[in-house]
Amino acid sequence: MKLKDMTDEELLTALANAEVTAARSLGHFKAARNDEAAELYSQELKRRGVKIPATDELYELGQFNGEGSW
Repeated sequence: MKLKDMTDEELLTALANAEVTAARSLGHFKAARNDEAAELYSQELKRRGVKIPATDELYELGQFNGEGSW
């Protein structure tokens, strides 16, 4: 799904999942891909004017290998 087609809620979920997966990944490649995905989600949310939760809040909301993670 393209970023422009995702709802704000879907983007926030994807961001949280990518952040958690990046933080908990054992492999550098997987962590790097999720960091990149999280940055794209974050940029799109900022473009839309959506407030992005703090990192610790994202970690509570996110799921390892959840929707939107790499």
